[in-house]
Amino acid sequence: MTDRWKRRLKWVAAMSAIAIALGLGVSYWIAGRLVAACPQDIGVPPPDFPCIDWRLTRTDHSENTTRQTPVQSIAGWRMTSKADRGNVLLLHGIRGNRTSMQARAKFLRRAGWGVYLIDLPSHGESDGDQITLGFDESKAVADCVTEIRRLHPGQSLAVIGVSLGGASFLLSDADPVDAVILESVYSTVDRAIDNRVSGQIGFLSPLPSWLLKIQIPLRLKIARQSLRPIDRASRLRCPVFWMGGKDDVHTTPVEVRAMYDATSRVDPPAKQLWLVPGAGHVDLHQHDPRGYERRVLRFLDEHL
Repeated sequence: MTDRWKRRLKWVAAMSAIAIALGLGVSYWIAGRLVAACPQDIGVPPPDFPCIDWRLTRTDHSENTTRQTPVQSIAGWRMTSKADRGNVLLLHGIRGNRTSMQARAKFLRRAGWGVYLIDLPSHGESDGDQITLGFDESKAVADCVTEIRRLHPGQSLAVIGVSLGGASFLLSDADPVDAVILESVYSTVDRAIDNRVSGQIGFLSPLPSWLLKIQIPLRLKIARQSLRPIDRASRLRCPVFWMGGKDDVHTTPVEVRAMYDATSRVDPPAKQLWLVPGAGHVDLHQHDPRGYERRVLRFLDEHL
């Protein structure tokens, strides 16, 4: 081999090493941003939002000894309704908080439902030092369901979960609820990462996706197999309404249909599906308020 070719090989090797190091650094930074806590001072509710503060103190009793979760406080709001039709627990998406669910709370209260809005762990004013993509969040959701059942014995309880909120409900061991509406919920964490990375860099995504996925057990001390909401969908026995955007590249229509099909213990019409035309990974209520409210209220009226 000539000296010229040796120099070229050394140059290629050096550039490859730099590219790998850069890729590792970027993926580590992105993963850190993905699971970083998202605290926010919510403050007092708006004047046109008649609610009271609601807070739940909880202790994680998980058997997973690799995670040490202290006593935590879950912050939220509670809206009562004179109609006493029952209650709806609203669960926001990742990096959001209870304020993103205000519009849903308002139309539900007008229709006679009591409403609970919470900040998931590591969001808003709830405790937590990192987002766990539904793992720790699911335990908080289960505790909230138990407490709401205790406060309102004999009343109906429904859950509306958006994205991370819906995944947290599915991954939980919550007491049975009477109906659930799940919007844009990822099927598996692997699929969620693949979709998001490929949406940004296309065919170059396999390696960056893999670099992100292998960090989950390292950063969160959670096996990726524990973050598969689709495996829990088959456990649902109550009426369930699946929603997603027809143009969503983060939680694709194929995924939403797969989640719908996985709900094998519930038969139509108690099992419904709505793929919203023109909607991506967005707030589906904000995208089509009239269509959303009409479908949700009809679903709740029919099954509760």
